Amino acid sequence: MIVHLNLGSSIEPRREHLRQAFAALDSAPGLRLLGGSRIYETPPVGVPGAEPFLNMCVAAKTSRRLECVLDMSRTSSAAWGAPRVQGEGAAAEHRHRPRLRGELRRDTARLTIPHPGLVTRSFFIWPLLEICPNASMPGSRLPLTVFLAGCVDPPILATQPGFGA
Repeated sequence: MIVHLNLGSSIEPRREHLRQAFAALDSAPGLRLLGGSRIYETPPVGVPGAEPFLNMCVAAKTSRRLECVLDMSRTSSAAWGAPRVQGEGAAAEHRHRPRLRGELRRDTARLTIPHPGLVTRSFFIWPLLEICPNASMPGSRLPLTVFLAGCVDPPILATQPGFGA
């Protein structure tokens, strides 16, 4: 199965954190990175006082269960010092946890596919469309490009080259 993961960091050194996450996923057992987008810089969403974020999207092929891929992404983040989200218990963790996107829908206590804010967040939709231009909204088959005419925030501040797969 092909999955798309959004990687992001607002903690310096932001680009280095993305590179480390990319490298950790690239060497994860049962996961083969197929490619990645450029890196997009955006203002923070829902994280008051945070520095601007750097985000990118990666495509990976896996035969592992999606919850295993989620656990791998969390383990990779913890290994290079990414803090756990603080906030109002499970609701805060659910809101900011890593999201995966495949050609399916899932809504469990641990994983929601697609991300509920996918079509309104520039830091996910633009990098995803860069590496998967024909992506559609799981369950509706609507092309993601349709949603670009709506409210897609925050603005893209800058882009920079990503990392090879």
